[in-house]
Amino acid sequence: FSAQGRSASGRKDKLEENHNIKLSYEKIRQILIEYKLHKPKKKKKVYRRRRRMPKQGMLIQMDGSQHRWVASVNKPWWLIATIDDATNEVLFAKFYPSEDVFSCMEVIRKSIEKKGIFYCLYTDKASHFKTTRYGGLHVNISSEQEETHIERALKELDINLILANSPQSLRKS
Repeated sequence: FSAQGRSASGRKDKLEENHNIKLSYEKIRQILIEYKLHKPKKKKKVYRRRRRMPKQGMLIQMDGSQHRWVASVNKPWWLIATIDDATNEVLFAKFYPSEDVFSCMEVIRKSIEKKGIFYCLYTDKASHFKTTRYGGLHVNISSEQEETHIERALKELDINLILANSPQSLRKS
């Protein structure tokens, strides 16, 4: 009965099977708790789903994912894609050897060529989207150096950049 790693329902079945002892699941669970043999599962945190944007082009999500996409290719590649939040349409996606400024700029450019200028771009906090140089050798960086190439390009196009987990991204609709 004290075997570790078995759930209360598994122990209930074994008691009935091997010893003809019939106890409810809850009774067995209470006994296990009393003898500190039961570890309840951690409850998953419930997140409220964000509402989708009401119109196409209001929010474009961009992300990259690195995998060995093709078994015969030994090196992992990055798939970088943009998706319209309102329609779930993939605007552009392409494989790249790395996720960097050049690949991300191409994905943004191709997305604009396909659907036109959008209002907001939602991305992660990778260093090509937001400056991460706040210490060490870069303490005295000028205000021009604080902006990344992507931030500058988006600003020129009047596209708002929203970074994951920023106050703008956490607003409830």
